[in-house]
Amino acid sequence: MALAFSVPFVLADQLGVQRDAYYAIYVAAVVALFVGWAHDARQSLPEMLARRRRLAAGLGVIFAIISVFIATAAEGGRAAPRRHRTTGDQVTKLEWWHDHAAHVQRRNAVVHQGFDLPRSDARASLDAAGRCMDWLRELWATG
Repeated sequence: MALAFSVPFVLADQLGVQRDAYYAIYVAAVVALFVGWAHDARQSLPEMLARRRRLAAGLGVIFAIISVFIATAAEGGRAAPRRHRTTGDQVTKLEWWHDHAAHVQRRNAVVHQGFDLPRSDARASLDAAGRCMDWLRELWATG
């Protein structure tokens, strides 16, 4: 039981693990605890899973949906703004961020949807990526 409470405390509060990674690790820990309980109780997992499959699947879907709503509500429906650990800057407020975000949208359209870019948009993306890289080099040099 202590392990069930220590996993969220250590991962989220002490280590500050990213939210998606935290949920993946937490689910793995819950599954491991369940399998450990079943083994300790001498329960057959195949037999447990074979009983009432429809009910189990339905409840699984319902609780998965509830978990999604709980997780997104806890974050205000979106991820909290990140601050750089060294500078304290909120990255999304930096002067080059808007251009970089537009570049990411263009990049996704090209890579995932096969869109062609006009030369001016390609140049804007290169400039935005260059400003981001300049910022990263500056951090590297001062860090």
